[in-house]
Amino acid sequence: MSQWVDKFNSHQVHRTLEQLEVLLNDFDDDVLTKEPAAVDLVERIKQVTNFTKSRLNNADPNLVPHNNLNNLNASFSSVSAEVSAFKSNRNIGHLSNAISHIDNVLVYLSNIPVPLGSGDMEGLRDAVTSYRRSAGQYIRNIDDEYKSLNKKFQEITANLTQLTSEISSQKQRIDNVISNFQDQFSNAEERRRAEFQAAEKERKEKADSLYTDIENKLDELIEGKDTSYSAKIEEIKAAFDKLSVDVKSNSDALFEDIKSTSASSLDEFNGNITAALKNFNSTSTKAVNTFTSEANSAMADILENKERAEKLVGIITDTGMVGGYQRVANSEGKAAILWRVIATLCFAGLIVFAIYAYTSAFNHEVKWGEFAARIFVATSFGILAAYAALQADKHEKAERKNRKIELELASISPYLHSLPVEQQHKIKAELASRLFGNNESIEEKVDKKTTGSIIDVLKLALESIQNLSKK
Repeated sequence: MSQWVDKFNSHQVHRTLEQLEVLLNDFDDDVLTKEPAAVDLVERIKQVTNFTKSRLNNADPNLVPHNNLNNLNASFSSVSAEVSAFKSNRNIGHLSNAISHIDNVLVYLSNIPVPLGSGDMEGLRDAVTSYRRSAGQYIRNIDDEYKSLNKKFQEITANLTQLTSEISSQKQRIDNVISNFQDQFSNAEERRRAEFQAAEKERKEKADSLYTDIENKLDELIEGKDTSYSAKIEEIKAAFDKLSVDVKSNSDALFEDIKSTSASSLDEFNGNITAALKNFNSTSTKAVNTFTSEANSAMADILENKERAEKLVGIITDTGMVGGYQRVANSEGKAAILWRVIATLCFAGLIVFAIYAYTSAFNHEVKWGEFAARIFVATSFGILAAYAALQADKHEKAERKNRKIELELASISPYLHSLPVEQQHKIKAELASRLFGNNESIEEKVDKKTTGSIIDVLKLALESIQNLSKK
């Protein structure tokens, strides 16, 4: 056997190709599915590897330079290192580096002379078959994943529709609850006011009646005692007249009897008066205490309901204000988009017309009438584009301002919830002064004045284009 054949058969490039082939066959389908961009790169590496093996198998060892085999071995060693690195960290950059080495392999293979025959076609056929097999597997995996994602999308869409319906239903229920609460609160407030007035009137009537009864009883008691006392006086006078005849006989005893009887009657009268006054004071005190307690309780309920009503009115007011600014911001945003589209279409039309005018200038002789018409059409496009750009900029500024006010009003209540009441009022006053006392115009003042000439219009169009490009 020739020494050239021995060197060719024992060269390291054959073992390097076998190791690379084993490494490529160990690729998991899940890895290629998760990295779609890696499929074409891996298949090209496989195809070049198989082509190299086929080229070396069909080559004449006596015609192959040894340096070419060394270059092939170095390139395939680099390819193996990059493929191993990709399998470790899934970095697609390693496969890109491997493709660079594969390109070098193709250059080296072109320097290896081989007879053309059916072997080359067989290697190419195997490479195409392998690529089709991998592509089919990849397509099946993509189809399964698409079906799974489509099913999940339909479920999410159904859930979203159901959730939207539930949100609308809950919103309607909340609106009904708020309306019912307002009606109930108004009715309850009227009922409590009527009950309080009726109770106050009833208590006043009871107190007046009790006071009148006590006065009547006291008058009756006094009149009864006066009558009893007058009778006793008459009796004493009669006894005194009777006893005056016999001054010496029973004067002392009669005097003591009169004295004892008068003192006893007077003590009884004083005791009745004192008991009546005590009873009156006790009854009046109880009535006043009961009235005061019920009045304080009713007043506390009224103050509590008033505070709740103020909070509810504040929430409704904030929601209404935020909704107003939100509607204005949405309207301005739509108007800005519309004018921006008009400006873009005008600029596109101007560009198309410019291209048409440029191409037609070489095919026909220049005529001043046509030239003036083209200038007029281009100027019309430019003026409309500039005006549309200015309108888009103005509406966009108005949208940003109203959107900012909307966000501030929507977030002010949660922000102030944990702060003291005095500080809340102070911050709200500052916010109201800044929002409602500000006469700042939405449109910015334009320093430069335009005269309506074509040059000014073009400058204005260029400035509008620059403003739109910055956004």
